[in-house]
Amino acid sequence: MSPQAVVARRYRAAAVSAGDQAIGSASLLAPMPVAMSTIVGTSSLHGAPDSSKVIWMARHLVDINQSLNFVAARGAMSPVIDIHPHIVSPDTKRYPLAPLGGKQSTWSSERPTTYETLLKAMDEAGVAKAAIVHSSTAYGYDNSYVADAVAAVPSRFTGVYSIDVMAPDAVKKFDYWLGRGCTGMRLFTTGSTLPDQATWFVDPKTYPFWEHAAARNIPVCMQMKQEGIPLLRQIMDKFPKVTIILDHLSRAPFEDGPPYSGAADLFALAKYKQVYLKITPINVTPKLWGKGTPETFFGKLIDTFDASRIAWGSNFPNSVGTLSEILGAARTAFSFAKDSDQEWIFGKTALTLYPALADR
Repeated sequence: MSPQAVVARRYRAAAVSAGDQAIGSASLLAPMPVAMSTIVGTSSLHGAPDSSKVIWMARHLVDINQSLNFVAARGAMSPVIDIHPHIVSPDTKRYPLAPLGGKQSTWSSERPTTYETLLKAMDEAGVAKAAIVHSSTAYGYDNSYVADAVAAVPSRFTGVYSIDVMAPDAVKKFDYWLGRGCTGMRLFTTGSTLPDQATWFVDPKTYPFWEHAAARNIPVCMQMKQEGIPLLRQIMDKFPKVTIILDHLSRAPFEDGPPYSGAADLFALAKYKQVYLKITPINVTPKLWGKGTPETFFGKLIDTFDASRIAWGSNFPNSVGTLSEILGAARTAFSFAKDSDQEWIFGKTALTLYPALADR
């Protein structure tokens, strides 16, 4: 009997002994990866876990079941790759804080997550590799912590960094970070510490940056709102060889439901073949779906852009929940999609954007 089956059987036995019939339901019979032992304690492989752990597991099973089933069955499928986790070190002497906007983000102060913790979470969730996104709301333009993480674990990490693209030495800084594990750039044009949509990314002073990104084939993530898309089109028209990744789908609205007229500017970007979309919990688990649904909204994204231009990012630990829960929720949201489309969204597109992860 496989270790996964052993864990599942012992969970069921413990659930029955605890008298919790809901926990003993058929859903718990789904194959579980060995990494689950780290969630319930390694002793679960040798004896029945205590009832409190079983109850905890049951409460979270709805969100993570899709993820676990995929991990157990993914032998011939593409590995899961996360293109939007963050890390923050508690060592502020070695990695001093200098957040954009002058105020550290709440999540980075309340949930600082080291790269070691991220690795553990990835193992538990069944995430093979990650493109770590620099935490601008903690470190500003100092990418040292992500760079050190990539250097420490190059087989599983690559880095998406941020620089001051308006600075006269932007290209020099660009090349410096390329030498320290950077395979992607990110422009933070709005966010928790800078709520207004900035316009500086179309300033002529940024042109050397855009030219260099195109020349070096480095994708650029845009943290922006949908209202900034007209300006983004100006950049793409001028620099058609630059690969653009829209973080959080540019927070396009979907509450109006089909045909999603409120997100018209987002869907209109499909004609720009250089544009890729990043799906995160901000899109997967919003506060309110309104008249929209995951199947109709994400289905239209797939039909309009194709799954090969869509990639999943966890936004962990910014978004609340374990990495397993976040991935599970995304799996559930895309359960309507073809297996081949899900492979692109949860792994293959990431390798297109960050081929360094495929080479390691």
